[in-house]
Amino acid sequence: MLKNVQGNPSASYDKYEETFFWLSDSMISNECFLTNDPNVYSSSNETRSYIKCYFSDTGLLVSLTFDENELLEDEVYKQILSDKLSINEGMLYENVIAQMLVANGYKLYFYTNYNKEKHRNVI
Repeated sequence: MLKNVQGNPSASYDKYEETFFWLSDSMISNECFLTNDPNVYSSSNETRSYIKCYFSDTGLLVSLTFDENELLEDEVYKQILSDKLSINEGMLYENVIAQMLVANGYKLYFYTNYNKEKHRNVI
């Protein structure tokens, strides 16, 4: 949710809408909106106030993620592939899949079913 942007509780989609549009339009990021119905993927079911952004280029994501580690770029990839570097692999897989879907002409949507009593997503 946008309230988490830079720890700003007054953040709203309206305030950042142009920024997200610019990032997507410039092909830096791929937008992924919440859908109310996981069975029907259309813009009529999306909730634009909940958004996930994925890098359009997973290689750029890896480079920026490990930019502060003093490893050469090819060394980072070698360590990832040989399972010698501790990373959030889910982040990479999710970004790769998003990148592949967009490259094949699909819009990105996500669905969540949050249970307030259990304080977690449920299936």
